[in-house]
Amino acid sequence: MKFKLIITCLIVSLVLWNCKQEPKTPEVDYKYANNNELKDCKSKDSLLLNEALMSFEKDLINAYDPKTQSPNRSYVRFLSDVRVNKVNYIAITSKHTKELFEALKSKSDLWNTKEGDYTLNYANPLVACIASNMQEGDLKITFNALVDTNSMSYRMYSEELRRNTISITKDKYLALFVALDLYYAKLFGVDFNKQPEANIDFNKKPVKKEIESKDSHEGHNH
Repeated sequence: MKFKLIITCLIVSLVLWNCKQEPKTPEVDYKYANNNELKDCKSKDSLLLNEALMSFEKDLINAYDPKTQSPNRSYVRFLSDVRVNKVNYIAITSKHTKELFEALKSKSDLWNTKEGDYTLNYANPLVACIASNMQEGDLKITFNALVDTNSMSYRMYSEELRRNTISITKDKYLALFVALDLYYAKLFGVDFNKQPEANIDFNKKPVKKEIESKDSHEGHNH
């Protein structure tokens, strides 16, 4: 009887310890659950990952190409800002994406951190699954080689990615990698309590200068 009591206490202790080790995933309002294109990885988080991808792409389109709603143009402009470290995450990130980020944060094995700088954990099985399910092409060859040799980094794949932006719009697994590595991982360092800059022009059009120039020209005519 005493032995059974000891075993029971040990089991309860282990269960409680495991509960403390695994943070609870915040509840998510799934808007794109009927459009899950990431089933091949058979992850228990496939719905969350799909939701995160769809919300990310919606954010890009709303920010970079709200008029024509072109995913390719949005990716081109986003990656251009990534290259020069000019992405305004505060202005771009929607409320829904912030909620999804909170859920993704609870997946501790999905991220690496070094001195407070978070990156995607390239050793996570999800990354290998993304690599194997990407559409065939030069980018997949490069991607798989980097994963296999544990050499993955933005510096190593950035040029190949920028040359193949059209592939991102057609390949949801590649798009998921971009979303996680170049968007959600960066949100760890964003202070959303700060106010976004007013009148941000994501399309790089010098609207303000054009108006000033026009006013100046009209003044000279008078």
